[in-house]
Amino acid sequence: MFMSISGSNGPLDGSYRLSGGNKEGLVYEHFDGGFEVYKQQQKWHIGKALKSIGDAPLAALTIFGGSGRDNCPTSVSNWKVPALNNNQLMLQDSRDLQVSCGTLWSEWSSTCDEKRCGDDIRSRTRFDKFGKAIRDQQNCGLPCDSCAGQNANALCEVFERSGYCIRSEMKSFMKKNCPTNCCVFTGDLTFE
Repeated sequence: MFMSISGSNGPLDGSYRLSGGNKEGLVYEHFDGGFEVYKQQQKWHIGKALKSIGDAPLAALTIFGGSGRDNCPTSVSNWKVPALNNNQLMLQDSRDLQVSCGTLWSEWSSTCDEKRCGDDIRSRTRFDKFGKAIRDQQNCGLPCDSCAGQNANALCEVFERSGYCIRSEMKSFMKKNCPTNCCVFTGDLTFE
């Protein structure tokens, strides 16, 4: 099971995975470590449980919520964040905090080369609340008809007829030197 936090404008934002439980329910751990989403005294907390004196600096960042559903606290609408007011630590409402079941999208697998002739496909992944991977793909390349005149070799047509576009040992040479002849563009793959 997975969940994500956004809107805290700090290190608590990000994706969390189920790491176990405590006597009050499930415990989720931040992908980058250090922070957890857990229940204490029947209330949801986002931060670091104070288990030892070494946890104190991180525990000061903890955000406090209400009681909410057991598996994923999306129903908690009133989160309290620590803030300094006249040199005193107070709790104030956090209206921007968003909790959702499932992870945030990963970074894209590559950057787009918007001048590339043909397919330039990149992807990203996220997990839903049950752990099912969801993949998003995007084609950043140019349609083949807009790549005319980009060949760097006068023999590209001969190379294409000789099967160089599909031969594994020649593919990179052909993509670089004969993009018009070996162009394949499958269209826009974007979805969300």
